[in-house]
Amino acid sequence: MIILGVFDKGTNREGAIAGILVGLIFTAGYIIGVKFYGMDTWFFGVSVEGIGTLGMLLNFVVTCLAPDASTPSRNSGDGRGIADP
Repeated sequence: MIILGVFDKGTNREGAIAGILVGLIFTAGYIIGVKFYGMDTWFFGVSVEGIGTLGMLLNFVVTCLAPDASTPSRNSGDGRGIADP
């Protein structure tokens, strides 16, 4: 997050928070499911020790894509879908 915040001008607060939450929930859910609830290692057999790498990649992808989804378009106008003249 620090690197994206410094070097990517498109990264915003909403994107960083969304990325952190997605990565954390995915990783924690997988580890807790496998370790405590006997869930199979369904993600291509990745062990709980290695799933953090995939959580980090999800974090990166969501952080990069979320600013596009959270930024209003230029034609949003006053919020009613009517463009300003």
